[in-house]
Amino acid sequence: DLIAARLARRSPECRRLLRLLAPAERPMSVEQLALTATVFEAEGAARLPPRSSSLPRRGTDILDPDLAAGLAEAQEHGFLRTDADGRLAVRHELVGHAVVADLLPSQRPRYHAALARAFADTPGVAAAYWRRAHRLDEARGAALEAGRRAITLEAPEDALAVLERGLDLPAPADDGTGPSSDAAELAQLAAEAAYAAMRPTRAVAYAESALAALGERRDRLQHAVLEARLGRYRMAAGDAAGATAALRRAADVVPPAPSL
Repeated sequence: DLIAARLARRSPECRRLLRLLAPAERPMSVEQLALTATVFEAEGAARLPPRSSSLPRRGTDILDPDLAAGLAEAQEHGFLRTDADGRLAVRHELVGHAVVADLLPSQRPRYHAALARAFADTPGVAAAYWRRAHRLDEARGAALEAGRRAITLEAPEDALAVLERGLDLPAPADDGTGPSSDAAELAQLAAEAAYAAMRPTRAVAYAESALAALGERRDRLQHAVLEARLGRYRMAAGDAAGATAALRRAADVVPPAPSL
């Protein structure tokens, strides 16, 4: 393969840099690149990354000397592109595929976990990396945060899409104190997102799922709020009788004392 042959001729520093960038499949800032390298190497073996020279090198304010040397070489030989915001990416997807294909299976989850930490400020992206790293609890948590942000930004379709990806993952193990609040919260947010996206039938399904996730040890106020929302969703779906029944259940279970 011509691309693999070209990559094999490059220095260890250049290949190290490409292995950090290629699994991202998206542009990265220099700061994200440096953080990915730090996290990946901190979670791996104690030995240092390979070097092609024992001579001293000059780094930058952000990149260590070897990573800066690898960046310069990758740019010189046309493996990288820089976008208008100064972010770095592998120039062609075939080059990225060749780099990723050369990674050992045991290395790929570590690279994706490192990328998840580097993209922590973009939880929807981080959730995808956590999933590829087989870190499912972290993936659910990132999906939940991404859904909250999308709802705040009034992007219900985006919120519903990322929350459904989170709900597709196994729920955290029950610690014996009651049903997981994570599953209930995800389902509640998904219900609100579906309702805002004008999908009331989907909202009804998620609200019922949230009620089931609460289990028998339900907080009465939380139970009442969910029943009231279910009534709203059923009314929007054209089920007046179901809406009335849900609203009556909400009135029956709401605590008599003020909630504030």
